[in-house]
Amino acid sequence: MVLALTPRGLPRQNDHRPFSGDWLANTRAWLIGRNLPAMRAFDILRSLDWLAARPDVDPASIRAMARDGAGVWLLMAAALDSRLTRIWIDRTPHSLRAALERPLHENLHAAVIPGFCLKWDLDNLRQAISPRHVLWTDPTDWMEKVVPIAGDFRYRGFDEGDERILDEWMH
Repeated sequence: MVLALTPRGLPRQNDHRPFSGDWLANTRAWLIGRNLPAMRAFDILRSLDWLAARPDVDPASIRAMARDGAGVWLLMAAALDSRLTRIWIDRTPHSLRAALERPLHENLHAAVIPGFCLKWDLDNLRQAISPRHVLWTDPTDWMEKVVPIAGDFRYRGFDEGDERILDEWMH
């Protein structure tokens, strides 16, 4: 059983302007006292409820995969719900603080939670998920460039696709 989830507010129309991201949807959420990345993590959790309730799904073996900024929402959801037994995030920025150290970023609005960076970062979410398995491939900076950083990350070769990693992750 596979569920392809599109959390609220997606897909947004790409206006091809650099650095804009989800600022409008996120600003609207802030205006009503909400946070768009947290609401998207909530959507992941509700889909998890739906999957776990199905008779053809083993609730002890639910896995999830996300790319880009959606990896942050999946990290948040997995930190809150242990039914996500294994997650794979790909080309997701490795740190929220790293965005604050640079003058330019793309799609920070899709991941930032007000006040979160004062005490935590994305690695803290990863630690909260432990000992469950987190496969993090090709971590990026906030300009969507893969960056070589120390830690438990996996990097693909230039022409390597997802097939080998997916096969390894599924077994």
